[in-house]
Amino acid sequence: MGFGGGLKGGGGLFNGDGTLRPFTFSAIAPGDKKAGKWAYIVLAFQADGKEKVDTQHLFLGGVDRYQFEEGGDTAVSLTKEGEEADKSTIGKNTPAGRFFGTLWALVEGTENEGILPDLEAGEPLNFDGINGLRVTLGQEKDEKGTREKGQKVGSDGVSRDRTNTIVEAVLGAPAAAAKGGSKLAAAGKKAAKADDTAARDKADAIVQQLIADAKKADKKNKTGETPVSKFKMAALRALAKDSDKDAVIKLLGDEGYRNDAAERGAFAYDSDAETVAEA
Repeated sequence: MGFGGGLKGGGGLFNGDGTLRPFTFSAIAPGDKKAGKWAYIVLAFQADGKEKVDTQHLFLGGVDRYQFEEGGDTAVSLTKEGEEADKSTIGKNTPAGRFFGTLWALVEGTENEGILPDLEAGEPLNFDGINGLRVTLGQEKDEKGTREKGQKVGSDGVSRDRTNTIVEAVLGAPAAAAKGGSKLAAAGKKAAKADDTAARDKADAIVQQLIADAKKADKKNKTGETPVSKFKMAALRALAKDSDKDAVIKLLGDEGYRNDAAERGAFAYDSDAETVAEA
């Protein structure tokens, strides 16, 4: 389980201590105005002592391999047929893969492990959890890129080896972030303030839609039995820009909510099998 199983197998000059800020997805390469054929994860990093948040495009892969909204915070992998894959992945030797691979190596098995999506469990590529994480970034030589493409010539006219941005150290959990705070902390406050009834109704609607979709996809699945593991991805998609998104996701992950929904007749819930179905 975890993020690392989703790593299947360039960079910039980001070095030193700082705070990670919200990452997004883009098909527009640096310097271009229109979407092209390549997909990128846009790293956002606020170096210590700087007010400005710097960004860097980390190459992810072909746009035909991923589905996302331009500037959005969530993506999923696609099959060769253009269908959504069961699990989302990142090429481990791509710039995006090197960045997240080094981060995963530092948080795996620690209290920070949950900040990265559980790709093995089918969660989408969403990195909201790392917003506010304090890290030390560095550069490693891209041996293959330098060998095949040669050195890069900088704006100062100096030729240098190609590099990948990597995480060299994790300095603290997101909640301990400096100015700006972490999105996880903000999400907790937002969920606490969200209208309980509105969030519950949205959670109910998401689960009921999943059940309806399951019945439609498989005529033999007459009750629309659906695993709870699909809840988070569905919520991220349905509520991408909804102010109640975090509150709804929190509800969907709470077994108390699922039991309450079953009592209200919103849907049936099997706690042993971790599935829901039509009431």
